[in-house]
Amino acid sequence: MTVVSWLGIFPLVVLYAAVLGPILPAGMPAVVRYLVVTASVVPTMSYVLAPRLTRLFRNWLYPKRA
Repeated sequence: MTVVSWLGIFPLVVLYAAVLGPILPAGMPAVVRYLVVTASVVPTMSYVLAPRLTRLFRNWLYPKRA
């Protein structure tokens, strides 16, 4: 599940950082920028991407016992 979570989180962080970077004020402290990016990533991952990734990787995450 850790690998599947990372597969969702990494692209979201890159995407949100690229989209929000130019919008956020240049002098904003880095910790506040991280706060804004992660506050966007977590709900997107939890409610949008995680269910889809779990379905996509269900056979790998929950293999059938022989």
